[in-house]
Amino acid sequence: MSTYYENVRHDVLDYLPERNFKRALEIGGGEFGTLVSVRGSNVEYWGVDVREPAQKLSQFFLGSFTDDAVSDRLPDGSFDLIMANDVLEHIENTERFFDTVKRKLAPDGVLALSVPNARQIRLTYQVLVRGTFPRTDAGLFDRTHLRWFCKRDVLMYLAQHGMEAIKAKSVGRFVPSILESSMCAEFIGLQNVFIAQHVS
Repeated sequence: MSTYYENVRHDVLDYLPERNFKRALEIGGGEFGTLVSVRGSNVEYWGVDVREPAQKLSQFFLGSFTDDAVSDRLPDGSFDLIMANDVLEHIENTERFFDTVKRKLAPDGVLALSVPNARQIRLTYQVLVRGTFPRTDAGLFDRTHLRWFCKRDVLMYLAQHGMEAIKAKSVGRFVPSILESSMCAEFIGLQNVFIAQHVS
């Protein structure tokens, strides 16, 4: 059984546009199983995380993506894919995160981003019915989360930083694929997934 850090995000990989990626960066990739599953020939796999992975990458930087000591070592405008799955909610400075992503993304590059869905019905039930905001070891109520986002929040941040979502969906085991892009899915999906690019 794989651990949280080894989990491969097939829901994100399957959502990526069909293209031959050359230089891909994953932020907070754990063991970077999702990153090394990205399609392409001779892909350069770059990673940033606060823990050292066992996985061998083309380039790896230990630390936080939003720290100058790390971000200054990543070439500007050079990544045709940047992935950040379950990362944004752990970042203190959301604006700095998006500023840095925009600067590092190639002009025709794409950002693949996923966040726990704060509009999920369980959150409403816990707050409005039970009168509590639970703190757990993982999932929507993970005690290490610093921020919470609904789908519209992420779309707003993208727009404020000169990017736009070309695709967005809410996913989870109770969300049929036909409903993933509907408003209904925003109430039952556990994750919101976005594919974004620079505004053309």
